[in-house]
Amino acid sequence: MKNIIPLFYLLSLTLLFTACKEKNADYDPAAVLSEAEAGNFKYSISRYVGRLPKYATEDTKFELKFDNDYRMIASKIKLDKYYAGNGDTIYFEIIKIAPSLHLKKTATGGKLVKNEAGEITYYEEVYRTWKMTDSLLAVRTPLFFEAMIRNRDLTKYYTENINNDTYIEFPNKFVIFDVKLRKWISNSDLAYNR
Repeated sequence: MKNIIPLFYLLSLTLLFTACKEKNADYDPAAVLSEAEAGNFKYSISRYVGRLPKYATEDTKFELKFDNDYRMIASKIKLDKYYAGNGDTIYFEIIKIAPSLHLKKTATGGKLVKNEAGEITYYEEVYRTWKMTDSLLAVRTPLFFEAMIRNRDLTKYYTENINNDTYIEFPNKFVIFDVKLRKWISNSDLAYNR
């Protein structure tokens, strides 16, 4: 009987891992996008998910002179998850290397809508994780991504609701994503700009 219980747990974990792996395959960008299409997608969002190039401002970041900077940014981010639902909305998750003493990364999950010309007409970053190892990202981000595409509440993963463990860093009670400005802002900025 003692041997059956650990075996049962091992079998349960194996089935759970396999189910998660199969479910995650549904969001594999390589299953629906060519390498060139994935590169173009990353480039199309690089002005939002990357840092501003040197000398660029929020007002000038779309100028052609910064294109090479954004192509470099796009080449350094990984399109980890991608899902185009039945409507016009495309859901995505990108992973970037984060500044850290040890190799850690952050994941940003969002959604967007493009018009027929391929221009982004709606853009929103729904979550950004804390810095994590690859192994933690692989376990945690499928939960966030699945909840996002199903339009479920993510607040249970916010730092203030999960005993300060590292799940979702933003949004939180101080920082939100402004869909109009297409960037993360503090609540005090929101009050000041409105």
